[in-house]
Amino acid sequence: MSVLEVKNLVKNYSTKSFTTNVLKDLSFTIEKGDFLVITGPSGSGKTTLLNCISGLEKITSGQILFEGEDLASISNDKMSELRKKHIGFVFQAYNLLPNLTLYENVALAGIIAGDENSKRINELLTHFNLIDYKNYFPNQVSGGMQQRCAIVRSLINDPEIIFADEPTGNLDSKSGEEVMKTFQFLHEQYGKTIVMVTHSLDHLKYANRHIKIIDGQIINDERLS
Repeated sequence: MSVLEVKNLVKNYSTKSFTTNVLKDLSFTIEKGDFLVITGPSGSGKTTLLNCISGLEKITSGQILFEGEDLASISNDKMSELRKKHIGFVFQAYNLLPNLTLYENVALAGIIAGDENSKRINELLTHFNLIDYKNYFPNQVSGGMQQRCAIVRSLINDPEIIFADEPTGNLDSKSGEEVMKTFQFLHEQYGKTIVMVTHSLDHLKYANRHIKIIDGQIINDERLS
C-alpha cells in the first residue's frame, strides 16, 4: 500500500535573470512501512526533495499524492491539518523551544493538533528513556536526548509518515547511533514509514530502501531488505 506517490516532480528556483532546475522529473512511490534513506552530495537536491514531498515547499510541476490526495492542489489550511495530524518531522537542529521543558515541548505538538494526551506523552517519554528528564529544559540535557525528544514530539499524533532531515548531523557518533537505533525501533516495532535525508552511508544499515540523488536526478533506487 502506497503512502506517497511522486509523479514527474520538477522544482525550480527562479530570479529575474536565471532559473535553477533543482529537481528534474522525479517519479517514485513510498510504500507503507518503508524506511527510506535518501543520500547524495551537498547540493544534489535531497533536502529540497524532502521539503517538497512533505509539503513544506511548493513544487514547480508534477504531482505529490499523499494517500491519494494531491498536495499541490489542496488549501494551505488543509496542508496545515495534514502536517499537524498525519505527518511527523525531525530536523537536524532539534527545534525544541528553549523556554519549555521536554514534556512541554512534546505536549505543545498535541495542543496544536487539538489533543494533549498526557498519558501518551508520559508513555512515549518512558519508552525512549526520557521520563526522568521530563521537567528538564533542552539546554540541561545532551544533544542526543534533545533529538530523542524531537522524535517523541514527532510521534505524539501517531503520524502516517515521519520525515527526518539530517537527524544526526549535530551529534557525536555515539549519540547519532542511539538516534538511528530509535528510528530503527520505530520502523521495526511500530511499523512507521520513515523518509530520511542523510550524508552518512552508515545509516543504510538501518533502512530497507535507498535512493541516491545526484544533480537533481535519481541515479539509484534499491531495496536493501
